[in-house]
Amino acid sequence: MDALLIERWVAGGDRTSIHDEADVTVAQQAARALGLRLRLPEAVIESLTLIVRELATNQLRHARYGVIAVRAVERDGVDGVEVVAADGGEGIRNAGASLDGGPGSDEGAGIGLSGVQRHADELDFDVRLGIGTCVRARRYAARVAHRREVAILGRSCEGERVSGDDATFERRGASLVLALADGLGHGPEAQEPARRAIGVVRAAPEAPL
Repeated sequence: MDALLIERWVAGGDRTSIHDEADVTVAQQAARALGLRLRLPEAVIESLTLIVRELATNQLRHARYGVIAVRAVERDGVDGVEVVAADGGEGIRNAGASLDGGPGSDEGAGIGLSGVQRHADELDFDVRLGIGTCVRARRYAARVAHRREVAILGRSCEGERVSGDDATFERRGASLVLALADGLGHGPEAQEPARRAIGVVRAAPEAPL
């Protein structure tokens, strides 16, 4: 498990560690409470609880450790909620196939990632093979202009435990900042400077290159 990467993924928001079925319910309740606080329509809140249940149940079945975070977002004056599901599993080896309608979890809502995508207004991925996965699903109170969705797909060099590359994306209002850092060499020695570079971007995404 890469605790620093998971902390990066879920920074901010009301978070729930997913260890058992009871935690799935707690995460759903957190999403519902935030939706009610924002006065989102009931249909939107129900979609959010379905998204949380599927993503959290996937963590129980496939990951060593998972966290669900929910946080308020806003787009063009329209309130919404972003669900962030971060885990320390092996990563989704074929995210495209999963979104094309693969079966959902028998213990979840049964909607799979393709169903999560249908219930969300936007979906972003950050998948690091052998390390973990982060899924960000956003749902708004009303229709909003669709913006670019992002997928980061990473893996380490053969024979290495960690990758010497790093990447991130930051959404600030109407802007989307993408960053990729290629540490020279391979493994932990290359990973550290790559992560430091990404940390600089995350600390000030509006700054000039």
